[in-house]
Amino acid sequence: MKRRKALRLFGLAGGAFTFSRFCPGFLNPEEISSTQFNELDVLLEFEKLKEEPAAKAEIRVERGGPRLFVNNDEIYPLFALSAALLKTVLGYKKAGINWLAPIVGLTSAWKGSKEYEWENLDRYFAQLLAINPDAYFLPRLHLNAPRWWKDAHPEELVKYGLPYDEKEYKMLERLGESGMNWNANRDLYDVSLASQVWKEETGILLRAYLQHIEKSPLNARMIGYQISSGMTAEWHYIGSRYLPDYSEPMKKACGTIPNPEARISTSYGLLRNPSTEREVIAFYKKFHQVNAEAILHFARIVKQETQRRVLCGTFYAYLLENVMIQEAGHLAPKKILNSPDIDFIPCPYT
Repeated sequence: MKRRKALRLFGLAGGAFTFSRFCPGFLNPEEISSTQFNELDVLLEFEKLKEEPAAKAEIRVERGGPRLFVNNDEIYPLFALSAALLKTVLGYKKAGINWLAPIVGLTSAWKGSKEYEWENLDRYFAQLLAINPDAYFLPRLHLNAPRWWKDAHPEELVKYGLPYDEKEYKMLERLGESGMNWNANRDLYDVSLASQVWKEETGILLRAYLQHIEKSPLNARMIGYQISSGMTAEWHYIGSRYLPDYSEPMKKACGTIPNPEARISTSYGLLRNPSTEREVIAFYKKFHQVNAEAILHFARIVKQETQRRVLCGTFYAYLLENVMIQEAGHLAPKKILNSPDIDFIPCPYT
């Protein structure tokens, strides 16, 4: 079986999926652990890692299927994650789970144009290692644009074809322990996935962070990265029910965008008649290509900056699960599945 074909069948299991009060929508920042942890503590945790070489992770096709190897040892791909991982990591450790998938708001470290502060993220990983010194990480790096960036680039934001609920626009930030803004995944005040400015500047942020980790003792425990953005951080368009995206970046990428009535009206349910709805079909093909190209832009950066030593993955291939499949779905799967820069795809079973 060829590697790429095998990887289509492979998804890392997001095991022991635990959220505070079972859902990030109910996360109360005050409930998060406030363990005191100063810069010396961070340095001490990192000092312990200095003798360890940089981690290496790869997927090999062996014994008839794809298998995950870390530092040449095969491991079962069960990863623990939580909205409040500092509270749950000890329980995972006691259960024998040392493989963690922290949910990291990478853009929380983005303070201005090419201005980054990594201290809080370093401290977070050091805290996890203090609780479980055997932990390895496959973090989700959330790339949603921060509020200050959106305020500075109104021309790069999504424009909707239908009226939307004002309560869902410019929502208050709700930061978690790892810098994750839990409202970023549903705030209609969002960047267009066609924005070249966002891709370029966020790509610089991602490169800078990966370069930071590559120079840090933490590279001994980072076995890969999962890039995330969009609605629920799963690369769906935020505000799908309001028909995105009539922004200038999307118009530049797709040309003429059909009016809302044309997008809502179909000949056969979800299916369209190519003889009468050709323009709408052509738009949606480009629309989903834009989404996939954004994902692959960041995946290439991960592979380049880590010299392909670790894994890179993304949420994708949600098909039958999406009610708003044409606006929020992942309808360019071939592009993602054939990419040499994508090693794993977490998604629903279909």
